[in-house]
Amino acid sequence: MIINSISVKNNNCLKNYYGAKNSFSPAFGINQSDNDVFCRNADNLKPRIHTLISQYFNNFLYKISELKGKFIQDGNREYICRNEYQVDKGIEYKKYSCINKSSENNINVISIDRKQNPDISIKPVIASDYIHSRDTVQNIMMREKGIAGINGSFFNQKTGTPLGLLKINNEILTGPVYNRCAFGINDDGYLIDRTDFIGKLKSAGEEIEITTVNQPRISDSDVILYDSNWKNTKPKLKGDKFKYIVIENNIIKNITNDESIIPDNGYVITAPVSYTDKFSIGDRVDLSYSLPGKWENMENIISAGPHLVKNGEVYNDAKEEKLYSLSAKNPRTAIGYTNDGVLKLVTVEGREGKNLGVSLDELAQIMRDLECIEAINLDGGSSSSMCIKNHEINYNDNVKSDDVNNALIIKV
Repeated sequence: MIINSISVKNNNCLKNYYGAKNSFSPAFGINQSDNDVFCRNADNLKPRIHTLISQYFNNFLYKISELKGKFIQDGNREYICRNEYQVDKGIEYKKYSCINKSSENNINVISIDRKQNPDISIKPVIASDYIHSRDTVQNIMMREKGIAGINGSFFNQKTGTPLGLLKINNEILTGPVYNRCAFGINDDGYLIDRTDFIGKLKSAGEEIEITTVNQPRISDSDVILYDSNWKNTKPKLKGDKFKYIVIENNIIKNITNDESIIPDNGYVITAPVSYTDKFSIGDRVDLSYSLPGKWENMENIISAGPHLVKNGEVYNDAKEEKLYSLSAKNPRTAIGYTNDGVLKLVTVEGREGKNLGVSLDELAQIMRDLECIEAINLDGGSSSSMCIKNHEINYNDNVKSDDVNNALIIKV
């Protein structure tokens, strides 16, 4: 079932009050008889309108188009469109109030239709020229001269390093963690699904499997590749049961327990001693890694999780993706796409009075109500941020959002 909205026709009262040139409409969640009462006493409208403007448009004033929503599905949720704004050709912003029996949540939605505008570009961007970095979505967007953006993947709060698969312009910057769900983009469309990774290091008849790229060690059996994207930061080992294999120009230069800088023309492998003992200094090696199957042709990929909508049905696989601490109500960011290829970028505001945000199950239902056939949760909480034309438009804790490692940036 989709969100179905109709406009309230009688807006003469507001036109008379604010002037005919203003395009205000007097729905505000009231019915026609209520509107007639307010029209007879127009002064009652002024503080109400000013409150809405102050709450929703501190940075800039959008054209407000008030729409009266219908109850959907089981009658527990009502969506009211509080305002809408045409960002550019093929890019539309709307702000909804989602009202249910226990709460009201503000939802920001950017809809992107690349069929209407083939010049639209969507891709993840990191905060600086190396992966251990953080900045606001607003600053990232301004630097990239983007028209809109939302925050992206999870990241290490201490180092700023992205946690999970991040591929930009066909280059894998970081590999998967637990093969969690990801969002992929290419010229032909989008993909949301669990990820996979295949990597091998071969030498003199020996071969070991690479677990991931530029990620923290999760299991003692992990074999992790650290390349030039890790820059000069030394990968850390945990105990003497692991070693570094230092490789430069496809030749093993060292196998050691000592912390090692990544060579300019090479990389470092960290692995259990049982694996590193298969190789010797001076060996020539062959490294290969890729994202198999349907992920191979995705030029840009950003990972987070869990999967929220799958094959048109509400679907939350947080346990399978080992995302155990995300169930509470929080501000949220999500992305999904409809059956006709319209991309939906969504933030749900929270931590404001009694409005804490939404749970993952509630977020999944919101994405389905927005007609998404596939959807994924991105980083949330204080990281949740949506910006349009250099302005942050969602409000959590009544303060600006935290710095993040990366953002999805829209350019035209």
